[in-house]
Amino acid sequence: MRAPRARSSDALYPLRPDDIDDEAAPDDGEHPAEEARAARPARDPGAPTQADRDAHSTTHLPFRSWCDECVQGRKDAPAHYRTKRGAGEVPEVSFDYAFIRRDTEEEVATLLVMRDRDSKSIRAWALEHKGADLAETVNRAVAGVQQLGYRGRVLIRTDGEGALKALRNAITAALPDGATPISTPVGESASNGIIEGAVKTVKGVLRVHLLALERKIGATFPAGHPVLAWLVEHVSDIISKYMVGLDGKTGYERLFGRPVREEGLEFGETLHWKHRATQDMNVVLDARWSSGVWLGRRWGGIIHQVFANGKIHEIRGIQRQPRDARWRKAALEAITATPWNRAPTAEGELRVLPPLAVPAAAAAAAAPEVQEEPEYNPRRVFIKQADLERFGFTQGCRRCILMRSERKAQGVKHNDECRLRVEQCLRDAGDPRVGRVERRALDELDRRALAAAAAEAAAPAAPAAAAAPVAADRAHFELEFERWGAAPAAAAPEDAAAAAAAAAAAAQLEQDARRELDFERWDASGDALMRLARAKGQTLTRAKGQMSSSGDASASVLPDVTRAQGQTFAVSSTTTPYIGAAVAELYSPPRVTAALPRPVCGQQLHRSGLVAGSTFDLLADESGVAWDFTRPGDRKRALDRLRAEKPYLVVGSPPCTMFSRLNVNLNAAKTNKEEWGRRLREAEVLLVFAATVYTLQVSAGRHFLHEHPAGATSWAHPSIAKLRARGGVGAVVAHQCAFGLETSTEGGGRAPAMKPTRFMSSSPAILEALSRRCPGDHVHAPLLGGTRARDAAVYPPGLCTAIARGAAEQLRRDERALYAPGLHAVRGPAASNEVYCGAALGREKNEDDELAAWPAHDVHDEITGAVLPPSLVRQARAEEIKFMLDWGVWERAPTAECWRDTGKAPIGSKWVDVNKGDAANPLIRSRFVVKEIATYKTDDFFAATPPLEAFRLLLSLAASGARNIKIEVLDARKAHLHAFADRMVYTQLPPELAAQGFCARLVRCLYGTRDAPRRWEAFLAEQLVALGFAKGRASPCCFYHLRLGVRCIVHGDDFVLSGTAGALDEVKAGMHERFLLKELGRLGGDQGELRELRVLNRIIRWTPLGLKYEADPRHGEILVRGVAGAERTLSAPGTPSKDFDSPKVGAELPPAIASLFRSFAARANYLAMDRPDLAQATKELCRRMSAPTAADLRALGRVARYLVGAPRVVYEYLWQHAPVLRAFSDSDFAGCVAGRLSTSGGAVLLGAHLLKHWASTQRKITLSSGEAELGGIVKGFSEVLGLQSVARDLGVGLKPEVHADSSAAIGICNRSGIGKVRHLAVAQLWVQDLVRSKACRLFKVLGTENPADLMTKPLARAEIDGHLARLGLSHAAGRTATAPRADAAVDTTLAERLARQRSSERTPVHASSR
Repeated sequence: MRAPRARSSDALYPLRPDDIDDEAAPDDGEHPAEEARAARPARDPGAPTQADRDAHSTTHLPFRSWCDECVQGRKDAPAHYRTKRGAGEVPEVSFDYAFIRRDTEEEVATLLVMRDRDSKSIRAWALEHKGADLAETVNRAVAGVQQLGYRGRVLIRTDGEGALKALRNAITAALPDGATPISTPVGESASNGIIEGAVKTVKGVLRVHLLALERKIGATFPAGHPVLAWLVEHVSDIISKYMVGLDGKTGYERLFGRPVREEGLEFGETLHWKHRATQDMNVVLDARWSSGVWLGRRWGGIIHQVFANGKIHEIRGIQRQPRDARWRKAALEAITATPWNRAPTAEGELRVLPPLAVPAAAAAAAAPEVQEEPEYNPRRVFIKQADLERFGFTQGCRRCILMRSERKAQGVKHNDECRLRVEQCLRDAGDPRVGRVERRALDELDRRALAAAAAEAAAPAAPAAAAAPVAADRAHFELEFERWGAAPAAAAPEDAAAAAAAAAAAAQLEQDARRELDFERWDASGDALMRLARAKGQTLTRAKGQMSSSGDASASVLPDVTRAQGQTFAVSSTTTPYIGAAVAELYSPPRVTAALPRPVCGQQLHRSGLVAGSTFDLLADESGVAWDFTRPGDRKRALDRLRAEKPYLVVGSPPCTMFSRLNVNLNAAKTNKEEWGRRLREAEVLLVFAATVYTLQVSAGRHFLHEHPAGATSWAHPSIAKLRARGGVGAVVAHQCAFGLETSTEGGGRAPAMKPTRFMSSSPAILEALSRRCPGDHVHAPLLGGTRARDAAVYPPGLCTAIARGAAEQLRRDERALYAPGLHAVRGPAASNEVYCGAALGREKNEDDELAAWPAHDVHDEITGAVLPPSLVRQARAEEIKFMLDWGVWERAPTAECWRDTGKAPIGSKWVDVNKGDAANPLIRSRFVVKEIATYKTDDFFAATPPLEAFRLLLSLAASGARNIKIEVLDARKAHLHAFADRMVYTQLPPELAAQGFCARLVRCLYGTRDAPRRWEAFLAEQLVALGFAKGRASPCCFYHLRLGVRCIVHGDDFVLSGTAGALDEVKAGMHERFLLKELGRLGGDQGELRELRVLNRIIRWTPLGLKYEADPRHGEILVRGVAGAERTLSAPGTPSKDFDSPKVGAELPPAIASLFRSFAARANYLAMDRPDLAQATKELCRRMSAPTAADLRALGRVARYLVGAPRVVYEYLWQHAPVLRAFSDSDFAGCVAGRLSTSGGAVLLGAHLLKHWASTQRKITLSSGEAELGGIVKGFSEVLGLQSVARDLGVGLKPEVHADSSAAIGICNRSGIGKVRHLAVAQLWVQDLVRSKACRLFKVLGTENPADLMTKPLARAEIDGHLARLGLSHAAGRTATAPRADAAVDTTLAERLARQRSSERTPVHASSR
């Protein structure tokens, strides 16, 4: 049996900083352990098991807040830490004295503590007294140093105190290899902080173990007792073996290179030890085993030290005794041996010590403590480092920050947002740990509920203090039974106070009863029931809302259990006859129950057989009592009432605010994280309690109804997911406007509110009654704003009626009507656990979460929003369905199978329809998409996409060699469907194929699943490599065929290839065998080849002089139409930075205009990827997205008006040979007036072909123009080296160059060392190494000839045209043959607003724009 090491589960057992016993450090930096201590919650998240307590009691390491000894012995502040010893330093060992005693004692015990700086091991001994005159003390210290394994020079450090100096000199002289003494000034313990921290740790752990030992035997040890001397050595041994430092290792591991492997024992326990075997084979009659007291092991070893027969025995074999036999006070009192005197008694002599004192706390007789089961807080999934590397680190989570930087994070917990995100990722990935944790938590909840019910059944009578309410209730029932002459025997109160309270309560209840009771009103149902009872030979007696029956009227008595008002009774030959089934409501005031009668005698019974039961409202129930279910007491009282009442139906609606995605998006960032976490935990407590109530209802054969918004995150909570997966439980989504829900409008009127709501129930009849959707004949009022959302929380009358009708129908189906012969009818299994709303409307419709868009009359383009022709959409969808059926994309599976395998409903799905052509020539493409969109970043679902410069590089390489190179474009049809699914995914079937109770289990990857792009990428790479291609390393979507000289880049499902005609034909033939391809055309100058082609919506043309490339013209047309309008053209697009920060910037734009501004600015920024003349201007626009002003709107107008006169810019890739890869870089200095940041700009060309350009704001303020230019050069180096790597993937080796116009920056790069710009050392030294190694050459260019100047500042039209020409670009007019046209439905609000603004302000035109 091994001693367990400290568990790393921070979720249940947070470590204290003191447990990370490291070296002291200066106060110039904050250590993560101190942050961990500040972030530790006030209470532990859960209680330990007995196995956890046993494992912890052997070492009491690390600190556990649930351990009383740890809290009382080591509850103090965290220590500081120092850095590790550098290589080549001499080992250092420190010594110091420590003294211990109790508050009531005068004499102290002396300890000698040793600490090794390198291994951080601690050794401690108890001494007879302080000083170096004892040879035993010096010998033990020397042996301690030698056990550390040091040979050669060692530094011995102590304080400057005389006794310590004498001890240090004695140790130095006794070491055979010599040592160097070091002393620190007297009284300055901080200078020897290593040993001071060790002393503090030893005292703390010693105190913990002493408290634990004393509590086990019920006695206290004086400071001079021999047991404490042995305990000191034991404590130092376990500190070195089990206390983990910042590097994740213990002192033992640093010394011996492996973790400790030994049996975990508790100090002072009585055990059996094995005698050493004698060499005489005839000695067989002596006992081989004896009993003794275990006093620890020799430091750093495995030899046990056991006290027996008046001396210490060092042995190897031991055997533990049962738990109740381990702790013997007499055995510990008999210990007389000390570490310096291991055999204090002679043979036959017994040394007797004074008996141990009884602890003061145990001296007085204490009342027996009632052990209550702690509130259950389930343990969560332990999040590993590998999980975070797989699913990504959470921004803002302190533990993620520490783990990402490879710093120890003991004591720091993941915040709730991080934990929920990672748990959802694990759940989606099918990690079995999530299922185990959820099952364990729910099983524990079930166990506790059953245990509480059993304890309630076996509980004794209530004490006298609680007799008053019980007596009052019983007096009430006695009054009613006395009315009919069948009063049971009265229960005598146990004391006068209880009797008086009962009498007062009974008098009040009698007055209420006289007003309520009316014995002359008997309804037909009651008469019929009485006739039925007489027919069976029974006699009925009626109480307030109740009836009882028996064969003898005089034998009718009240049941012993006092039942709450609204109790459900049932008819049987032996029990009280059934009158009505109670309906209880959880977390709400009377809503459904308000439409049902209370079980009051004389009141007409409801035809349905339903009666109103209890309500448990968070504000006030039917009795005016508020329930706080975050308190265990209120939850227990509610469960007690529900067990007594046994309601037929429980309607639950827990608070949903914390599970609303809208609430999270709006308020999470505004609320303090601790407060938000507290609210979320309270909401989860309420949700789990509701699930517990529902489970009890289903287990008892009764029903429940749970309601929450359809989009609430609570439906994925483990407690609700497990309940939904239970047999006989189904769910339905309905619109509350179909039940009459209305809310206020802005004009003060009323209008219907849709409010999509999901209902979950064990009653199929209730779900069928709730299967209503919006008929689509009215307009809905939004629920946002004012008190509309709060008003919509009230159930409309139609909804309450539908629930009541459904419950009555279920009651009839369950044979629980008035004449039912038994208490509970057995319910057969439901045919399906899914109820579809379409059944109520006479049609079928698969249920998904896309509620607001149902029903859809028009089909809109997913990109442009334009209405698509219905006939073409139907045709495209039919083709898609036929293809998926032919390829076997899915297998039809029962929905119950999905719940069984995943614990969740099938993933939603929808159609995505896009017009690939334009309005004149529509080309409709429809895709059936799974709505499993990745909402978090993770490498598992990552799929590479080649950068745009890779595509331009492919074109440039085609124009840089022989003129017989062609460009071929292939489209992989249904790309994602090529790959097979490697995980279990269930989704909803298309509406055209939907059937109740069935879903689709994917065989192949489908669009919309999170791993479909990754699986497609792996599939295409495997196939292309099989064809002879080599996969790129810098860009995994670039491929090169060495034998054929074919280059290929894959962008999504588009293959762009370059090579000779013969090579392309050979490659294409092989690809057709592996992919379902559509040939879009081949670009070239030969017969049958295209002269113009669209690739990635860019237009490529072949000319006798070379290739030409230009951007998608639709973006410029939309900007001109939507922003510029009828305004005249401008010659330049840029706006100086000072104009953005001038006093005339104007107020922030209204929300609607600001939204349009962001849309058009983003479109301009996308266009700028192909337009270097727009790069600087759009960069400034995008910096102002958060709060755009009127000045920003004017700047956007300048860009649009510039496009009126410069709609097209064409890249000219003329034929060239042996080109050089060049980068041009430039930077302004503090061009941003507000932030004083500089702007870097640059461009990379292959010969005369532009591959990439950029304009970016530097992140740091620079102190000079030279530093700003250095930043631009660093950016140029990184970009040109990146393109060099992409070219290498395409089979071309290029030598890069960087050109800059700053002599100061070039000088910094050409020299060695950091010089005077030390704060730029990293970037500077990196560039210097590249220049010195000639991996990338650096040249000077004139400022007027540097084309990168175009991307750093606003320029005039002449300068713009000049730089475009240097980049190989030119302006063009008109349209190309294959250029698509923008949709006519463009929002021109901005254009109209700008026109009105200019007309009203009459702002003169700037000189530079004329």
